[in-house]
Amino acid sequence: MFLELAEALDCPSCRSSVGLVAFATETQDRRVIQGWLGCPLCELEFPIDGGSIDFSGIAGSSVATEGESDGNVPFESGDRISPTAPLQWAESPSDQVVRLAAMLGLGDRDGMVLLLGPGLSSSAVQLTKLAEQIEVLCCFDSRKSVESPITLEELVTGVNPMVGALVSSWPFRTGSLSGIALLSPVVSDLPEVERCAGPGARFVVINPTEDDVVVLEERGFTRVAYDSSAWVGERD
Repeated sequence: MFLELAEALDCPSCRSSVGLVAFATETQDRRVIQGWLGCPLCELEFPIDGGSIDFSGIAGSSVATEGESDGNVPFESGDRISPTAPLQWAESPSDQVVRLAAMLGLGDRDGMVLLLGPGLSSSAVQLTKLAEQIEVLCCFDSRKSVESPITLEELVTGVNPMVGALVSSWPFRTGSLSGIALLSPVVSDLPEVERCAGPGARFVVINPTEDDVVVLEERGFTRVAYDSSAWVGERD
C-alpha cells in the first residue's frame, strides 16, 4: 500500500471523514508491506498484509448480521466485491490494457484509479507501466485471490490491493478518484461512483447494457465515447 494512500481513505464502518492513520512495521519504497490502518474515531483497525489492505474487519462491527454459516459473515449493507476473472474482449491482453489506459485518459492525468470487478485487476500492473504517475486500486474478495494476479514485487510499481471492501460502502474519500473502471451492470455501484469520482474523473463501463446507458446519460457524467464494448464518460 502506498503510504500516502491512507490520506484518501475513510473508515468504511463509521463513515467518518477524518481519514485513516497508517502504522507500518515493514516498508519498501514508501509502500507499507506489513502494518495496519486505524480509524481515529471508532478505533477499528484494518491489517495490511503483504501490501494488501484487509477491510473485512467491518464484519465484526455494526454492519454485520447475526448468524454465520461456513465461516463467511453476511453483510447487511451489501455483498463483498467479487473476485477477479479474465476479461473477454476481442483484443489481445496487451491491447486490452492499452485501450483501457486510453479510455481512462491516463496519458494526461495523475491520482488514483479504481479497477472494480472480475478481470479488470489483471490489468493493474501493466497500467502502472503505461502511466507511472497513477496509483491503481484493486478490490478482491479474499487475500488468497490477490496472490495469483499480483506478486509482492509488482506491488511497489503502484498497485494497491484491497480485500473485503463492500460494494455499497467504498473506503475512498468523497471526490478522491480520478478514474473508475468496472463491468456492467452498474446501477448498484452508481451512488458510490458519483460520490468518489472527482471533478473531471473518467468513468469506464465495460460491456454496457442499454439500461446502463440510459441511467448513465441521466447522471453527472458527460459521454466521451460509446460502443457495444465500452461506455466512457467524464465527471462534470
